[in-house]
Amino acid sequence: MHLTVPVALVLGALVLTYAVTGLARWLNVRSLTDYLPAEFAQEFDEAEYKRSQEYLRAGARLEWMRESLDLTLVCAFVLLGGFGWLDGWTRSFGLGELATGLLYVGALMLAQGQLSLPFDAYDTFVL
Repeated sequence: MHLTVPVALVLGALVLTYAVTGLARWLNVRSLTDYLPAEFAQEFDEAEYKRSQEYLRAGARLEWMRESLDLTLVCAFVLLGGFGWLDGWTRSFGLGELATGLLYVGALMLAQGQLSLPFDAYDTFVL
């Protein structure tokens, strides 16, 4: 595949979004503390507060891994011509335009759902 200006702009926007989101998450995690602020000592249990901070850290790590994998796979799919291949595959069924478009979007959604399944299961059953 040839890297055209529009494709480069879209990939650049995806990488920039990933970087800004990652920076925001890192700043949020960095601001977490294991000690309960004195202002909340009467309202919260210190051990429960510490567990909640660890839960937030673990969730942030999981989201970072998920987003890193998503970005890598999307970039690879774009650069290796995956969208063109998928277009050819869906058109090979000889369906009408609407059905072909629905099949195309459905295939993308199915792939995204399958790739996020391990992360969702970990988030639900482990975290």
